[in-house]
Amino acid sequence: MVHFKDFSIKKKVVRLSMLVSVFALLLTSTSFVIYEIVTFRDAMVRELNIYADIIGFNSVSALIFDDPMSAEATLKPLKTKPHVILAGIYKKNGQIFAAYSKDNAIKGLHLPQSLQIQTDEYRFEETNLVLFKRIMYENEQIGMIFIESDLSEMWIKLGRYAEIVIGVLILALLLAFLISSRLQKMISAPILHLVATANDISEKRDYTIRATVESQDEIGTLANAFNEMIDQIQIRDFELQSARNGLEIQVKERTKDLEQEITVRKITEVALRDSEDKWRRLFEESYDAIFVADSSTGEILDCNYAATALIGRSKKELIGQHQRILHPHKDSVEQFTETFQHHATDMQDQVLETQVITKDSTIKDVEIKASIINLGGRKVIQGAFRDITDRKIAQEKLKFAMEELARSNAELQQFAYVASHDLQEPLRMVASFSELLGKRYKDKLGKDADEFIGFIVDGASRMQRLINDLLIYSRVGTRGKPFQPTDFSSILGQALVNLGPSIEENEAIIINDDLPVLLADEVQILQLFQNLISNAIKFRSAERPVINITTRQESDKWIFSVRDNGIGIASEYHDRIFVIFQRLHAREEYPGTGIGLSICKRIVERHGGNIWVKSEPGKGAEIFFTIPIQGGNV
Repeated sequence: MVHFKDFSIKKKVVRLSMLVSVFALLLTSTSFVIYEIVTFRDAMVRELNIYADIIGFNSVSALIFDDPMSAEATLKPLKTKPHVILAGIYKKNGQIFAAYSKDNAIKGLHLPQSLQIQTDEYRFEETNLVLFKRIMYENEQIGMIFIESDLSEMWIKLGRYAEIVIGVLILALLLAFLISSRLQKMISAPILHLVATANDISEKRDYTIRATVESQDEIGTLANAFNEMIDQIQIRDFELQSARNGLEIQVKERTKDLEQEITVRKITEVALRDSEDKWRRLFEESYDAIFVADSSTGEILDCNYAATALIGRSKKELIGQHQRILHPHKDSVEQFTETFQHHATDMQDQVLETQVITKDSTIKDVEIKASIINLGGRKVIQGAFRDITDRKIAQEKLKFAMEELARSNAELQQFAYVASHDLQEPLRMVASFSELLGKRYKDKLGKDADEFIGFIVDGASRMQRLINDLLIYSRVGTRGKPFQPTDFSSILGQALVNLGPSIEENEAIIINDDLPVLLADEVQILQLFQNLISNAIKFRSAERPVINITTRQESDKWIFSVRDNGIGIASEYHDRIFVIFQRLHAREEYPGTGIGLSICKRIVERHGGNIWVKSEPGKGAEIFFTIPIQGGNV
């Protein structure tokens, strides 16, 4: 958008003339319209007051003799007033006495049934004028008159005024444009001529061109001043040209001598300044504490903010001191300087772990990496100190925690194995003698005794299965075999043979892909397949069990899937089924110890993989597990 200040003089003159005309007309029209509105409103109020006075005078007798019919008759002449829409006569107590409504059916307008106002007044609302007038008889108020009139006539007049104003504005704009377009030439033509002259001089570099003076007003004075300025410029240009010709020879000779020198100096200065700025910025903003010390004496020459924070001393306290102030060693200055120089020369760019001491005598562990640099023609040692106190403490805590965890895990695994193993013998004896007792004394000790013996035998059998599963669970991490190349297809075939009776009894259909050869513990992989397939058979639906075993390779791992068409698992139990002893069904519905999938999880994790399930109730379950191509935790 072009701003007004950037318009040409011609356009500015025309627009200013039009703007003044429009502003003057708008101001006049607005004043006229406001005056008409005020006058019209006053006229409406006077007219309604006259109506009210007439109605009040004619309704005095009706109010005195309580004759509503006569009162309503006094209101009927209002029908000749199209703008009166409601009117009413009220008693002295404010109750309505007689009413009038235009056409008796005006939506949204209702005559008040009672009147609280007891004074003469009026008010203009959004679309109506409402007037209240007292009815007086012998200087005493005997009632009130209410009249409501619409403002449609005023709006019609305002619309006409608006049309007239718009028409006048358009006509005025047209006249202002025509007049200003002709008159502006008297002002703009001399100025435009002066501008054209200036452009010619600028483009042609011809200082003999002069502006024509056409009048003796301010523009004529401007043209004369312009011509005088061009005269001075022409004289000065001639003098400068003469001097320039003499200087050019000298400049060319001197320039040849200086060009090379200046170029080299600039390159050197820029490189040096950039180097110093970068070094200072990196030096000050580094998170590591950096000290700069004299390579021969060990005196601290400079340090950054991180260094003051590390030692707890200000730069003023550190600069000028010996490096010995940073360390807790009690060596003499000479001994420390010798050690310092040895580290600076023989261990340059190597990381050294040592300790520093703060102002409040706190000892901190740090890593130091020192290097020799050239600073202003002086060899100095720059040492970067990194506080590793928290890391040292964390390492010690982690080391202790790992040792404790390893010891605790070993003890727990050993305890689980020993406890499970030692329980086998007495449990076998309980189971054997319980079965013998059941066979020998069946039907001899009574029905209750037979039932109790059955409970003992069943409990002992379940305890044996539980202990066996616990032994398998504890042996996953402690009795596993080293990983060897294992043919998963062969292992799956062996698992199907072991599960043959269950597969035949349930008429299960097993479909599988060709499985890969991976580094694994073949015994545990066999256990993994057996547990997953037996679970798929156990938790079958009413349909014939169909189990699909598939696999696919993704980057550095193989993803195996065991999918069935069984009863499925609700989403809130997808994680719970892999937790030891967590059962989703009663033992009477589906027998088992609740350890099978926990064993699967430990086997997969030992091989460095993950196991998860996708399932919905009634839509079967699909259990996924991964085995890395390079094997797991061998």
